Amino acid sequence: MKSLLYSFLFLGILLIVTVQASSISDFEKVQKLGLSYKDFLLGEKLPEAEDLTPLKGALKGTRRYRKGSLILAVDEKTRHLLALYDEYLNLKPKDVQKLVGELVARFGEPTFEAHEKMLFWYFTSKGKISSEAFKRLREEGKKPEVVAIAKFYCDQRIVEFGNSKDSKAKARAYFTLYSPLLIRKFVYDKINFN
Repeated sequence: MKSLLYSFLFLGILLIVTVQASSISDFEKVQKLGLSYKDFLLGEKLPEAEDLTPLKGALKGTRRYRKGSLILAVDEKTRHLLALYDEYLNLKPKDVQKLVGELVARFGEPTFEAHEKMLFWYFTSKGKISSEAFKRLREEGKKPEVVAIAKFYCDQRIVEFGNSKDSKAKARAYFTLYSPLLIRKFVYDKINFN
């Protein structure tokens, strides 16, 4: 009986260590992609001294912070960056061109675009998925194992608006960078399966 108890105790400890090791490796897997935005690296542990304003309304197990226009979601226990969100108000056509240019310079050509208003960059643990590879996978009915996603949304058609000569034209846009791999456990914690 005593040896059975020790066996269960050992298996429990082994399970805890395995779960913790796998979540640490997930952070490392995401961090190795080198996906950064405004000096924040996705998957990176944020230093305690970082000048961040706490926000309310975070998912269980996470914390949200603001730094300027940027909103960061971090793992409550480890302080690793799970996602970030930046909103741009009142953009002029040249601002949209510049912003899209900066994103393409940082992340490469988008994996795909949608509705002429959204650009997506999909990343596996091996790096960005090219538009050609993504199209091929979709034609084969396969889904890539996406580790991270960068998304740019504009309330105007991106190319059309960016080429506009109307000096009074304004657009609203946002950019998100997140890891479905890292946030999955927090989302599942919120779902009631009963």
